[in-house]
Amino acid sequence: MRDKFHNDNVQKATSIDDVAKFLIVLCMLFISSCLLFIGTYLIGLGFGFGQPNSISELFLNSFYPFFAVIPVVATQLWVAILYQNQSKALSLGIMMGVFILYAGDMPFWFIWQWPSLIFIDFPQLYMMMGVVVGTIFCFLGALHFQRKDVK
Repeated sequence: MRDKFHNDNVQKATSIDDVAKFLIVLCMLFISSCLLFIGTYLIGLGFGFGQPNSISELFLNSFYPFFAVIPVVATQLWVAILYQNQSKALSLGIMMGVFILYAGDMPFWFIWQWPSLIFIDFPQLYMMMGVVVGTIFCFLGALHFQRKDVK
């Protein structure tokens, strides 16, 4: 399908398909966050730790990184759809993975740092920044593909 997408130059005709890809990735990440929430709760009960002190803190640790990672997912998907050569998207993904390891030393505006900031004083700020910036990136990506000509 990937070769057909680039060979036929149907980017404009499949812009809905791009949105669907983004939503599928977000759904998979949301399911992963749900499984993390449930698994952490059940493993805690299974090992005899009892009830968690705060379900809201368990929710924060499970779901806030999901919201903060939206701009990273939008950027990665945009690059993967933009370039026919998948090595560019793969290289960007590997660079993101390396940068995330050292994200604590990066400035606050560095989007790859946001998922790891749930343990600071204001995690809601970075969660909301992730949602807003991710929405902006998705909108810019949709505008970019809408302006491409179908040959």
